[in-house]
Amino acid sequence: MTNSCGGSIVNITSTSGLRANAGRSAYGSSKASVELLSKIMDAAAKDCFKSDILI
Repeated sequence: MTNSCGGSIVNITSTSGLRANAGRSAYGSSKASVELLSKIMDAAAKDCFKSDILI
């Protein structure tokens, strides 16, 4: 994607990453981690690589 200066990465999560569910803490924390990773990757793609990669 960096060679072509663009592309898309799609990460799919659920609302369990946004709110707590009884008995599903591992599932919810993994979804929240994917959401945070997506935000960090998006910022890095814009700042560090100066590319049009959409995350």
